[in-house]
Amino acid sequence: MAQSVGGMKKAGWETLVGAVIGLSTPWFVWAVIRKIYPDLPPAASIESDLWAFLLLRLFTFGVLINAGLFFTALAAKREGMALGLLTASLLYVLGVVFWRWSWL
Repeated sequence: MAQSVGGMKKAGWETLVGAVIGLSTPWFVWAVIRKIYPDLPPAASIESDLWAFLLLRLFTFGVLINAGLFFTALAAKREGMALGLLTASLLYVLGVVFWRWSWL
């Protein structure tokens, strides 16, 4: 019998946690970039070419981090968390593909 917390099964919580972690990785990468490059202009004054470069890098590194976390979750037999991470990564990949084609 599956364990439940607050009416939600444990696998459901793991999936939710995995999705939240997966969706937050580009924000983590943005914080690291701001720390490494303190002279980077504020977000409101960044030119569109620099934004295109930065966003592509943010999402690329975010998906790479998610891939590492995904395989770690699989190795730890946390399939729910792996599903959440995979879902978040697929959303980012679809967003980047759509964004790149809409800018061409």
